[in-house]
Amino acid sequence: MPSKVIFTPETILDQAFEIVRRDGLGALSARRVANELGCSTQPIYKSYASMPDLQTAVIEKAKAYALTFISRELESTSPFLSFGLRYFQFAQEEQSLFKLLFLDGLIGISLENVGQPFAPLLDGLKSDPNLQGLSEESLKRLGTNMWIYLHGLTTLAYKDHTEQAGSFIQEKLLEMGNVLIEGERKLNS
Repeated sequence: MPSKVIFTPETILDQAFEIVRRDGLGALSARRVANELGCSTQPIYKSYASMPDLQTAVIEKAKAYALTFISRELESTSPFLSFGLRYFQFAQEEQSLFKLLFLDGLIGISLENVGQPFAPLLDGLKSDPNLQGLSEESLKRLGTNMWIYLHGLTTLAYKDHTEQAGSFIQEKLLEMGNVLIEGERKLNS
């Protein structure tokens, strides 16, 4: 008799995450996860009491994945620009997750807290050699303003998969970054 396959909560979460990554949160169901794992829905409900519990776990996994994706391999000479380009790359390569987290708002950034820059972005600002000498307050304001600009620009271009889109994003981030940095330097002098 073949041994019984055991599905761990991690295995179920990984499969659910892949479904959401490919097809969005609306595609997630216990039956779909079970079909893709080749089992009944019993292991899903044994590990997660309800679909909202599984959805919450998937969203948390998606947040962690997005933050890791966006903040890894930041260039040491310009981590701020590197962060912006990684954010655009995430939007291009992970469209379902970008929509879920950043367009549908599940990452947790809203008008109420937009003044608190994304932590990896603020860390990048603090380590950017081009921004040495700016106060903590200036870095936060710069991070907030660049985040607003970056998010808007990326949202406009996230479905454009041409090489020109990436070049355009880089050009505009450099332009706006220089304008905002110059403004902050004037405020600090």
